[in-house]
Amino acid sequence: MIGAQPILQDVASALGIISGRLTGVEQKLQCLENMDQRIKTMEKELWLALDDNVKKVDERVSRLEHILEGAGVVAVQVTSRIDDLERDSFATISCR
Repeated sequence: MIGAQPILQDVASALGIISGRLTGVEQKLQCLENMDQRIKTMEKELWLALDDNVKKVDERVSRLEHILEGAGVVAVQVTSRIDDLERDSFATISCR
């Protein structure tokens, strides 16, 4: 019926359809909110894991730096000792 006034039943039917669609949209929004919460939780866990790994790497680097500093001191001592031995050896050979 073109131009005719909608009857109450038509309006109620249209409202039922709209209500069903809104319910579907609300369910999808709830699903998105749940996913958002899971992603935030996962993101926090990833940052914590990353922080733990960074701390472990920093500790390892510090230990290696300490070892390298010690090795540098030992290398200087060995080099000095070699120089002393070479001088002594050269002096002994020169005296003969």
